[in-house]
Amino acid sequence: VAVHPSSVNSKEGDFDSTFLVFHEKVKTTRVYVRDTTCVSPHALMLFAGGSLAGALHNMMPPPQPPQPPPGMHGGRGGGRGGRGGRGAVAAYYRAMDRYQHELRQYESQNVVLSVDGWIKFAVPASQAQLYLDVRNQLELLLRHKIERPHTAFGENDLAFVEVVSRLLKDH
Repeated sequence: VAVHPSSVNSKEGDFDSTFLVFHEKVKTTRVYVRDTTCVSPHALMLFAGGSLAGALHNMMPPPQPPQPPPGMHGGRGGGRGGRGGRGAVAAYYRAMDRYQHELRQYESQNVVLSVDGWIKFAVPASQAQLYLDVRNQLELLLRHKIERPHTAFGENDLAFVEVVSRLLKDH
């Protein structure tokens, strides 16, 4: 498949994204696509046809930070004057080290989200549910607008659309 010679993108050698959408596929001397546009993975995850799904049930849950011992206020070395003494403070800092390690593990997890079962994206686990929720909200908003085209968007809907728009512009 190649970009049709009459397409604006036919002379483009370096695309901003690995994803190119097209309006029409034709076969002449070879198979061509016309009316092409480069799109980001974010745009595909949020707007491509079909469903967006992922195996979120296999994710490690986010770790919970440890509670400081009674009488400890903030920074290191605050063990004096509190109940539990130095041993409790030392145990707290060991627990904080474990927590930081578990947090790095959680944040490094990737989940595969797929659009319609065939376009697959590795997404940080901490963002996967967010993509699913944003896409569901967009589908509801668009469906509502299609069913009631003369109804104006509410203030929250406009703010949501603005945030999605910024995400797509920045990526």
